[in-house]
Amino acid sequence: MGQILYLLLQIYSYIIILDVILSWVIMANPNMGPMHTIKRFVDGLVEPALYPIRRALQPYTRDIPIDFSPIVLLLLISVLQRLVIRLIPY
Repeated sequence: MGQILYLLLQIYSYIIILDVILSWVIMANPNMGPMHTIKRFVDGLVEPALYPIRRALQPYTRDIPIDFSPIVLLLLISVLQRLVIRLIPY
């Protein structure tokens, strides 16, 4: 059970990284039609977790043009993975 949960968290981490990379690619070249479809799908997976973090960080990052919410979410997932390793038997 622990291995499965760990693996799911790892896959979700990769999806978050993919979301960040796609946002950079689309900003650099907005005329990439198929990429927008992929980005919308990935956003549907990632945004529900990122939105509360963005709201919590908003008072502190209002004047900074960088979105730190993916970094925070990746750190939280890393902590969860460590807890899974320690608390749930394989």
